[in-house]
Amino acid sequence: MAKGEELPFPSRTARFRQVVDRCGRPDVHLSLVAPARDRALQDLKRRGRVMTVWQAHRGGRTDHGVVGVFPGRGVQFLVFERSLKPFVGKRIVGIDYSLLSRPSGSRAEEPPAARTFSGAVHRTPRARPAVREHSKLKSEAPPVSPPGPVEMKQLLRRLERLLATKHYAAAHRQVRELVGRMDISY
Repeated sequence: MAKGEELPFPSRTARFRQVVDRCGRPDVHLSLVAPARDRALQDLKRRGRVMTVWQAHRGGRTDHGVVGVFPGRGVQFLVFERSLKPFVGKRIVGIDYSLLSRPSGSRAEEPPAARTFSGAVHRTPRARPAVREHSKLKSEAPPVSPPGPVEMKQLLRRLERLLATKHYAAAHRQVRELVGRMDISY
């Protein structure tokens, strides 16, 4: 946190669904640098579009959020489509992660429907990947599954070593590979 910036303890509350209805579906902001050095996050903060969500990892506490950027352990930054100014000074409760915007490129998305002049709806064909001759000889590769807990721990340790030794390009490639395996976007 910057000097003079305190952690808020708001007394009034608002529901997460109200925030989503008024300000649009949020995206999760993934940053590999400190929030104070993240230019995109600071720009969004100035425009009032960022919410900090504290995620409870144990105990009976529930996730809650506050408008603004408050770095710390167990926080996630959500970026909204419109300004969150009506909710400044309120504790946002009832965080429903199913209301987050669907990642672009996810498998669940359908291609957009196109309308003809007659008004009938038809689907646009999907582009087929180029097939090489030698790939016909090999069997189909099994689908890539998300990493298990042990493999995730190993990947995170490898990422931590890369960041500690300032190999940022390799760390970025590692994160992109991991994100691709988990079928999410950033």
